[in-house]
Amino acid sequence: MDVARWLNGRYTEATGRELFADAVELVRLAGWMAGDEGHQGLAQRYYAHSYRLAAEAGHAEVAATALRGMAVQAIDLGHRAATISPTTKARYA
Repeated sequence: MDVARWLNGRYTEATGRELFADAVELVRLAGWMAGDEGHQGLAQRYYAHSYRLAAEAGHAEVAATALRGMAVQAIDLGHRAATISPTTKARYA
């Protein structure tokens, strides 16, 4: 689903924040699905993109959820040390 036209539309700030939050959730879920299918590189790109969208929208909680996706993926792949960076980043965001 292409949500770019919605994100680039005209709306109030509150509506824009909610649109970005919904887009973040769609992208994060696409990352989860990609990872579940074994496409770990694609999943990581989706998770990173969902974090950038959440940060742009100013949604700290949604950004933390995106970072959690990356951290869970790293743990599942045996890269526990890599989880320190995303969680540290979330703490100071």
